[in-house]
Amino acid sequence: MLADGTNTYLYGPTRIGEQQPGGFAYHLPDALGSVRQLANASGAVTLTRSYEPFGSTLSSAGGGTTAFQFAGEARDASGLIYLRARYYASSQGRFVSRDSWQGDFLRPQTLNGWSYVEGNPVNLTDPSGHTPWPQKNKDELKRLSGTIIASAKRHNSQGAFTDEAFAALMAAHLNRESRLGAGNTIQSYGYDQLADFLGRTINYDASTGIANIRPRVALEIQRGFIPGVSGTFEYEIYGCSFDSFVNDEYMGVPWTPSEGAQKQFLFQELQDEAISLEYLAANIERGIDRATAPEFGIVPSIFNIGNWLWHGVQTRNEFLVAVDRGDNWTTHGAALVGDMPTAFQVLGLSMTPYNAYNPDEADFVDGSFFLKRKTTLLCQFQTPPVLYKNNPRCAESHIAS
Repeated sequence: MLADGTNTYLYGPTRIGEQQPGGFAYHLPDALGSVRQLANASGAVTLTRSYEPFGSTLSSAGGGTTAFQFAGEARDASGLIYLRARYYASSQGRFVSRDSWQGDFLRPQTLNGWSYVEGNPVNLTDPSGHTPWPQKNKDELKRLSGTIIASAKRHNSQGAFTDEAFAALMAAHLNRESRLGAGNTIQSYGYDQLADFLGRTINYDASTGIANIRPRVALEIQRGFIPGVSGTFEYEIYGCSFDSFVNDEYMGVPWTPSEGAQKQFLFQELQDEAISLEYLAANIERGIDRATAPEFGIVPSIFNIGNWLWHGVQTRNEFLVAVDRGDNWTTHGAALVGDMPTAFQVLGLSMTPYNAYNPDEADFVDGSFFLKRKTTLLCQFQTPPVLYKNNPRCAESHIAS
C-alpha cells in the first residue's frame, strides 16, 4: 500500500487500483500496462480510455478519474508523464530533457538522447526514463524472479547492497545480456551430436547460458580466484555438482579431470537456468570482494560491478588503460545504472537505496569524460565505433572534440 495524501494505492506484482475519496477504483490495463478502464467495487466500469501510439489520449468516456494512464504511468496537470529520471511529452513523442545515459552503440536508436523507447511505443515501455526493456525479457525475469532473489540472498555476503538491490542488479545485467527465453540455452547432448555430424570442434569456453558466462569464469569462481587479489575465496554454487565431478573416482582410484574436461562439464551445467543464475550472483559477490580488497580499496557501486561483469574491470585506472587502447569498457556499467529502477519494478521489489556510482566514476557514467578529450581518432575497426586517441587500430584522422 502507498499513499499520496489523497488516494491510497494497492499493489501486487503491479498496481491493482486506488482508494479514492469516493470509493475504490480498480485499474484494468492492456498488455502495455496502460489503464484502459476503471471499475468500482461493484464491478461497474466508470472510465474507458484509449491512446495514440505514443501515449496521447485518443478518447475518454465516463466519470472516473486517475492520474495513471499510458503505460500505467502518472500524467501530471501539465500533461507530462513522470518516468523517474525524466518527464515524457506524449504529445511530441519525446522526452523534454536529454538522457544522461550516453547510449549503446549496438542499439543506434539509444544514441538519440531525446527519443522514447527507441521509436517502438507499441511494444516497449520505459519506466526508468533511460532505456526500454524488451517485453520478452521482462516476462522471463518475472518468471525467474523467485530464483533470482534467492540467489541474491545467498551471495550477498558483504552487504554492499541490500538483497533487493543485489537482485535488481542481476536482473538489469540479464536484460542487457538478452539471453533470456526459450532457445537461448544449448542442450549439450544435441550440441555434441551436431558438432560430431558437422565434424567441428566444440568451444567449451564460449559464453553460454542465460547469464552468458564463460566456463573459464565459472572455473575461477570454483577455485576462488580473483584477478589482482592475493589469496583464495570460497563461493558456494547451490545445486552445482562440480565438486563431485572433480573429486570422482575411477575403479576406486581418485582422479582429477583435465582443465578442458572441467570446462566442458561447467559448459553443460551452465545450460541450467538456476545454476547460471547462481554463477552470476557469485560473480557479483566476487566483484564486491575484489573492489573491497586491499589491492583496490574502492566502494562497490552498480557502475563498477556492472563493468566487472562485462569486461572484468572496475577501477578508474583500468578504465583509462582501456580508453587509451581504444576500448570503452564503461558502457555496460553506465547502462545498468539507468536500468536499476526498471529492474526493481520487473522483479516486483520495492526500491531500496543503493550506490549507483562513486564520485570519481560520474564522468564515465554521464559521458563527459569522453567529451573532455582534446583530440580523438575515428576508430574504423572497432565494434561499436568509438572516438578515442592513441589507438594504433584507428584511422589517422584527428577530429576536434
